[in-house]
Amino acid sequence: MKTKYFWTIIFLSVFFIMPVATIGQMSGNIVYDKPYSKKYRNTGTEQKVHLSDSTMLVQAKVLMNVLADEYVVVFGVAQEGETVSESNDKITKRIDNFISEIKKLGISSKDYYVDFITQNRVYEYEKTGNTVYEKEAGFVLKKNISIHFIDKKLIDNITIIASKHEIYDLIKVDYIVLDIPKIKKRLFEEAIKIIKSKKDMYVSQMNVQLLSASRVYYEKHTSYYPSDLYQSFTAFETGKVKTDYYSKTTTVNKRKMKTFYFSPVQSGFDLVINPVIIEPVIQFSYMLEMKYEIKRK
Repeated sequence: MKTKYFWTIIFLSVFFIMPVATIGQMSGNIVYDKPYSKKYRNTGTEQKVHLSDSTMLVQAKVLMNVLADEYVVVFGVAQEGETVSESNDKITKRIDNFISEIKKLGISSKDYYVDFITQNRVYEYEKTGNTVYEKEAGFVLKKNISIHFIDKKLIDNITIIASKHEIYDLIKVDYIVLDIPKIKKRLFEEAIKIIKSKKDMYVSQMNVQLLSASRVYYEKHTSYYPSDLYQSFTAFETGKVKTDYYSKTTTVNKRKMKTFYFSPVQSGFDLVINPVIIEPVIQFSYMLEMKYEIKRK
């Protein structure tokens, strides 16, 4: 019995040792950031088959790429003034004018909210003789504006309008999926299909019989939102300046452009639903293990 299961495990191990990606000449500038092997995230992990003399565990891993149904963008606004009243009047005017314009895009009163964040004193330094004194220079108020919208094309127009009112701090964009239970149901159905196919293949190769009863042994849901999946790199090549301890030369480096890109999870899955990605998506993954009892002869 042990010999038979030894060769079964060998067969299944060889079956799952296969490349999940090929890295050729098409790589892009992301290779400047880190070695590609570190950037390539096999989040799905390796496939496993668990066997014993009496049980068999069959595993399926499924990933689904889903476009957002709606969005919420959050802008940060700050305003300084000599008094709290002055700061508040100025920031209120800027926000009111901004909201008045975005309403023309179809944003209703229920689709935005202004959140009061902080009110702090501002300090600066003043030099008298050889002494530098810290003194109070006024106040700064900070508020956030959350805006809900459905048409993703509105983000450009909203950002342009915000800049007209000196609102430059785009804090974040939330991606919202409305029917998550429907997505989980689809993932479960696909996982069951995969497990059934694997089970039939294993049984035919192992020459064993399984009892009709089975049960869920383990399952795990995971979601990845665009804010979790963006990475960055800075691509440049430059010479080196070598100086000694006594050198009086100062080297000023030029600013290098830092770029961000959407890097979704892609590898380590039995099935990827909607695999072609050309825009940020929400990724839902599901792992399911079913336990089967082996019929003893």
